[in-house]
Amino acid sequence: MIITDIVEQKRNKERYNVYVDGAFSFAASKECIIKNDLHLQTEVTKDMIEKILYEDEYRTALDYAFKRLAYKQFSKNELFKILENKGYDERTINNVLEKLAEYNYINDNELSRMIVSDLTRINKLGKKAIYSKMIGKKINNETAKAALENITPEMEAENAFDILKKYAEKYNYDGENIKVKQKIYRLLINKGYSWDTINDVFSKYEDDLIEE
Repeated sequence: MIITDIVEQKRNKERYNVYVDGAFSFAASKECIIKNDLHLQTEVTKDMIEKILYEDEYRTALDYAFKRLAYKQFSKNELFKILENKGYDERTINNVLEKLAEYNYINDNELSRMIVSDLTRINKLGKKAIYSKMIGKKINNETAKAALENITPEMEAENAFDILKKYAEKYNYDGENIKVKQKIYRLLINKGYSWDTINDVFSKYEDDLIEE
């Protein structure tokens, strides 16, 4: 089989249509064309074409992954699903993910630690809510739980107390209004705090009220 024409695509000048024995055979990137030294009258085999097509798909998938990661961080499983939805096959996706991990563009351990840091420091969420966020990003259970170990009981209690104090002042909680107390309880539960933590910070807050 002989390459009889290589034509630049009209809509994407970085890609070319390759004709073999007078008929369209495949499309590939300029990079693949150059790398494989394809030109008019080059003799090709079926195996060569399959190899070129795989190289082209891999490079296209890798470039697409880089573009997505330039705007947002994704977990390994999130990115697998994104590439799968784009139509790439499992072999290509796994090789792309392996390369991205090698470049440290995807690192679920780092991502989970960053999520824990941001959600405790900025959003002041409790462990349950943070765990839910990580699972929502398809971080595996073991990695998520390991990252949560960075949250000490003291840190969680301090954040919960800060939230309680904020809403107690907002709703004029005097330590006796049950409806207001229940409302703040629900807020703390929704932010991922356990009943034990909530009870402890309420006891501390109410003790402080009595001392005042």
